[in-house]
Parts: sequence; C-alpha cells; structure tokens
Amino acid sequence: MEMLVPLASMTPPRPLALRSIAVIGPTCSGKSSIINALCGREVAPVGIDKTTKYIKSYKEKHFCIYDTPGFGDLDTNFTKENISLWKGLTVRIVLITTSITEVIQIFHLFDAIGLNYDIVVNKFDLVEPNARETFKVYIKNEILTYDLKRVKNVWYVSALKPTQFPDWQKMIFYLHGDQVGPYHTVAKIYPDVEMWFEEMTNTRNRKFAAIVLLPNRTPSQVEEFIRTNIHNHRGVDVCFVISDDGNLYDTQWCTTFSPEMRWSRSIDDRWCDNVQAACCTASDLYINHYQKQEMRSRDENNEANTRWFRLQQCNRAVIQTQYNQLLSNSS
Repeated sequence: MEMLVPLASMTPPRPLALRSIAVIGPTCSGKSSIINALCGREVAPVGIDKTTKYIKSYKEKHFCIYDTPGFGDLDTNFTKENISLWKGLTVRIVLITTSITEVIQIFHLFDAIGLNYDIVVNKFDLVEPNARETFKVYIKNEILTYDLKRVKNVWYVSALKPTQFPDWQKMIFYLHGDQVGPYHTVAKIYPDVEMWFEEMTNTRNRKFAAIVLLPNRTPSQVEEFIRTNIHNHRGVDVCFVISDDGNLYDTQWCTTFSPEMRWSRSIDDRWCDNVQAACCTASDLYINHYQKQEMRSRDENNEANTRWFRLQQCNRAVIQTQYNQLLSNSS
C-alpha cells in the first residue's frame, strides 16, 4: 500500500460528466442490487455468476452510476484506470456487509490521497432486530480503531428492502445533491382531479403510473381492484400497490394513452373511503389523499376531502417512503 500511494497521487482524475457516483465493494456485497435500487429498475445483472469484471456506467437523468469490479487483490483492483475513476468521482460509496476490514485497503488509500467517501452497510435486514444498535456501535468503533479520516456518512440499508430503513431515504437525498429538488416538497396542490388532468394533458408526457393504498385486502383482491379500476384508464404504464401490511406490489400495465379518456370524478367514486390514489410521471409524483372526515353531502365531501399533491422528482425506488411521508405531513 505504501508503494501505491505515490502512484495514486500522481494519477490524473478521469473527467466525468454529470454527478458521478461509484459503488465500490467486495464481491457478493450487493453492489448490483444497490445500483438497481438507486436506478429504480434492473440495470445491473445480479447473481454469483454475474460479477462485474470491468467498469460499467449507468446514466440517469441527473447522475451517472459506475459499477466497479469486486475487491480481491491489489493487482486486479488498484489499477491506474480504477484510481483515475475514483479521483474523478463526485461521490464514492464503499459497500460493506459485516466489517470495515472487508475493504480496509481502499479506505487507507482514499485517506492517503485525500478522497472523501461514504460507507454503506448493506444487507442490514439480515441483522437480528435486537442486535442492530449493537452492530452500529461495532462499526462506529471500527472506524475509530482504524482511524478512517475521510468518511463522511455511514448508512445502514437493505438494497432488496429499501423502504425498511430510514437511512435509505437519507442516502437518496445525499446522492442527488443539489441537482434535483427535495423528494417531499409539495410543489402544487390541486383542488380536484380535472384541473390536474387538464394541466397534465398539456405536457408531452403521455405515460403515467398509479399508486394506491388498499387496507384490508388480500393479494387477489388487490389484483381485482387494479384490473377493474386502473387498467385501461389514461394509459397507466405501471401500477404500484401498497397493501395494509406495508408490502409494495409492482404490476406492469402496458396500455396506450388516450386523451379522450378523462379521469373524472366518476372514477374517483369507484374508490372507497380509506383508499389513497396517486399518479406519477417520469419526474413528478401526484397523490390524491382522501382525508377521513364525517360524511356530509356527497358533493361537499368530495370538495372538502380530496386534495391532489404534486411531489417533485419522483423516484420509483422510494415511492413508498414518499407516500408515507405525505400521509404523515397531511394528517
């Protein structure tokens, strides 16, 4: 390592466009799963036989994620190409699962050449709930023991269950930086669905996604609800359904948008009380929140209880977190 530091110091940084983020870590630490969760779709192959052998990039609208080969020995990982990439990055995510020692050499190198980095402890869901705080203390003590100087953040997450731990949302905010607005910022409130629809039909985006919260429904009832209430309406592209147990269902509906098919109050009326609905485009999330109040007349209740929220910068990987945040903010 001592011999590597002078070479790394002299290596020029690789020029990178956009906000550049690399996921660095040992093989089988879940790098591909992290990348897929950050992108909101499967872009990186997952599996024991799908290990990354070369640097790969996945370009998103506001940032570019780089997947690097899993850590093994110095000869295969501490190459001039890798070092140049690391030095040119905006954000360096170093992935571990059980201990700092898994990638201690990369930490020492980054410290030696003055590169900041963030530690992501993946597969946190595999830690027993009653042992999680103890595990966090263990990682914190390791950071102190090994005198890691350039670490900025430590997040405890599960790439396969991103909504389970609050650190995931914190990490999302951080990774996007100033390139996008806050996920939970309410940009606009629509008094009724027709005003929202009229505005949206004046945009170029003709594909939508829908999300609904269905309390006290079985999976088969959820499927029936989607088929009878959402399918064939306004070209819904993807439907996200959250059941009362907190599970997120992702059902693909490939339909063609038709401007003539207005989503009027009659469709709203087919949804019972306690059902929250939303639509999102590629960049924004729209949520129709039905407040629980005493019933008055039918028309008065619709006006008083239906509010449309527009949340900036929708990311499908964190829709459920956005939704829960909206409910808590509007209660």
